[in-house]
Amino acid sequence: MGKIYVCNGAQLVCSMGTSNAVLVVLPERRILLDGQPQANIMDHKSMTNIPSFGLCTSLANPVVAAATAANLGRLQPMPCVPNTNSPWQKGHEKLLLKNFPALCMDDKLNCAWAGTITITDCGQGKGQGAFPLSKNGADGELLDKLFFKWDSRTVDVDGKVCLRVKSLDKNRTSASFKVIDVDTNETLKELTVQLKDGEGCSESITIPEEWEAKVIKAIEV
Repeated sequence: MGKIYVCNGAQLVCSMGTSNAVLVVLPERRILLDGQPQANIMDHKSMTNIPSFGLCTSLANPVVAAATAANLGRLQPMPCVPNTNSPWQKGHEKLLLKNFPALCMDDKLNCAWAGTITITDCGQGKGQGAFPLSKNGADGELLDKLFFKWDSRTVDVDGKVCLRVKSLDKNRTSASFKVIDVDTNETLKELTVQLKDGEGCSESITIPEEWEAKVIKAIEV
């Protein structure tokens, strides 16, 4: 899979924090991705874009160092206030948002207190304006009446949509289907996917982004 763009709601972790945080992209960013404001490398401001990660465990943080010294040298974590004065590294210049590179899922942000902030979930695929699989809804119907739906939609930097097929029957191990154009009845893609045992979910598959307005449903072969 290629690089994945990031939007509001992305999940963050810090190597020196004790809990996860959620990226905040302010609504004034009118460029939307999956219905959410899309992030760029300048969305790094402490307590505005980057919330607290619970407690900080870094001795490079003067507050932690002082508390640890007072605790006779035993590490004393203190409330995290990220010190993220520099932009994310490095973004993707193929897409500029407000003149700055779009943020991608493999980018990193450094905290001055020696923490490294990474992205574990890009924020896409939460159901806000996601993939319109059909004109009537987001589910595809197989001929045997087993319903499938698209899950975890993301868009990569090459303009391709990456998604997974999810079966409501968790005992099903595979599914073969065609992707159909509603206007021409043309078969756009025919493939078989393996579903994880007990989860009923496939690995990611990729389709061109321009198919989003045309695909109606997955029909079993």
